[in-house]
Amino acid sequence: VIIAVSGLAIPIQDLAQLFLKPEKQGGLGCLNAMNLDGGSSTQMYLKTDDYINSVASFIKVPVGLGVFKK
Repeated sequence: VIIAVSGLAIPIQDLAQLFLKPEKQGGLGCLNAMNLDGGSSTQMYLKTDDYINSVASFIKVPVGLGVFKK
């Protein structure tokens, strides 16, 4: 699972090319992808055993999507 979050606007065509392009060519090599464009409500909080990162939202967010590893 690859989740990408940006604090800046990215044209959808550029994002699609990044996901589709093979890893050997600097892309992510994804054959299937889903765009959940949150616009100004986009935010992320990531925590693993040894890494924490976050992207804050510009507005309050009423709905969220959680991805957890068992």
